[in-house]
Amino acid sequence: HKRWVEDLEEKHAEEIEKVKEIYLKEASEALEEKRIAELALVEAKKGIVSNLGALRDEKHEHDDLRQEQLTELENQFELKISQLQQEMEVQARKLRNAEEEHRMAMDEARQREEKLVKQLEGKTVSEQRLQEILD
Repeated sequence: HKRWVEDLEEKHAEEIEKVKEIYLKEASEALEEKRIAELALVEAKKGIVSNLGALRDEKHEHDDLRQEQLTELENQFELKISQLQQEMEVQARKLRNAEEEHRMAMDEARQREEKLVKQLEGKTVSEQRLQEILD
């Protein structure tokens, strides 16, 4: 009886560990994707700032054309920022979902453990009653 309880506890511990590993993997992937998106945003800003600086240096030569290009670059910059923010929101949502799934899995494991403990307690009482009857 005791060995069965130990085996059950070991099985639950393994299940919990598996859920933790899945959660950590998903969280790590989400964080990595977020990091990549942030790096892309930084690189986009650098490129746009560099382009804007070059355009400002040529102001006297091509005012009309330059203004159109500057506006286009600013629009591209705003679009890229918007896209990266959306990607970061998606990654944050994925991370929240993974955390919620992990929490639910942990709750389910705890509930199963409590149910099994109650079943074990019930069997122990039944075994004691059977022994009393036999005596």
